[in-house]
Amino acid sequence: MGQLTIFGAVLALFGMAQRALMGASDFLLYGFWKPEGLATPFGPFINRNHFAGWMVMLMPLVIASASAHVHTARGPFQTGWRAWLRWLVTPDASSFVFRAIAVLVMATSLVLSGSRSGLLSLVASLAVLAWAGWRRPAPAARRALPALYAAVVIVLAVGWAGVGRTAARFENASAELAERAAAWRDTVAIITDFPVAGTGVGGYGSAMLVYQTASRQSIYVQAHNEYLQILAEGGALLAVPLLVMAIVIARTVRHRFRTEERRSVRWARGGALAGLVGIAAQSTLEFSLQMPGNAVMFVFLLSVALHRPSQQAHAHRV
Repeated sequence: MGQLTIFGAVLALFGMAQRALMGASDFLLYGFWKPEGLATPFGPFINRNHFAGWMVMLMPLVIASASAHVHTARGPFQTGWRAWLRWLVTPDASSFVFRAIAVLVMATSLVLSGSRSGLLSLVASLAVLAWAGWRRPAPAARRALPALYAAVVIVLAVGWAGVGRTAARFENASAELAERAAAWRDTVAIITDFPVAGTGVGGYGSAMLVYQTASRQSIYVQAHNEYLQILAEGGALLAVPLLVMAIVIARTVRHRFRTEERRSVRWARGGALAGLVGIAAQSTLEFSLQMPGNAVMFVFLLSVALHRPSQQAHAHRV
C-alpha cells in the first residue's frame, strides 16, 4: 500500500506542476503531445474528470490504511496526551502522517483539476468510508476517525485550492447538465429502438449521428453515463449479465464483512468498497472507466473488496 500511496502522491504533484507551469495553449501531454479538440488534460489523463476518477478510487483506500494505523494504537485513546506523544514516535505514527500528507496532496490535485463530478463522487465515497468506520465495534473516538479524517481532508483541500475557484466551477453546472440531459434523452431513444442487443459495443457515436437532437457542432461519442451507454451499446444481452455480476459481487462483499478477520483487512476492504462506490457515482455523469488506467484501478479495488483471507488453521498431513 505504501508504494501505491507514493505513486498517487507523485501523480498528483505532477498534475499540479503541469497545470501551474503550462498554459492551455502550450500544454503538452507526456511532454511531447499537444491535445486537440475539447481536451481538458490534467496529469497523464486527457480529461481532468478521468484523473479525478482515478483519485476518487485511490484516496479512500489510503485513508482506510491510515485509519488502520491509528486504530491499532492503544495508548492515544486511553491515557491522554502523554500517550499521544509516545505514539508519535512509533512506526505506526510515521505511516499515518505519511498517508495523511499524501491524501491531502491528492485531494488538492483533485480540487485543482476542476472536476465537479470528481469532487461530488469523492464526498460520496468518503461518506461510505465514514459509515463503514462508524459501524465497527470500537470506542466512539476510533469509529469517528474516518469521518473526521474525511472532513478535514475536504476542507483543507478546498481551502488550499481556493474556495472561490471551487465555487466558480459549479456556477454553470446547470447549463452543462441540461446539455447532458438532452444526450441522455437521445440515448433512451436508442435503447428503446435496440432493447435486446443494442447498437454494438463502440457503436454509440455512430448511432448519435442519427439520434442526436441537440446542436451538432459536436457529436456525442459517449453518453457521459456509463449505465445508459451499456444499455445503448449492449442492450439486455450485456446489461443483464453485468447486473447479475454486480449483485453477486455486492452479496460476496457483504458476506466478507460479516466474517471474522483482521482489522487491517477490514479497513482495506472498507476503503476499496468506498472507492468502488465513488467511481460508481461518478459514472452517472462521466465515462472514466473507459480509460485503461481507471479500469485497472477498478479491478484492483474489486480484488481487495473480494479478497478471501487465508485460513489460520491448516490440515494435518497424514
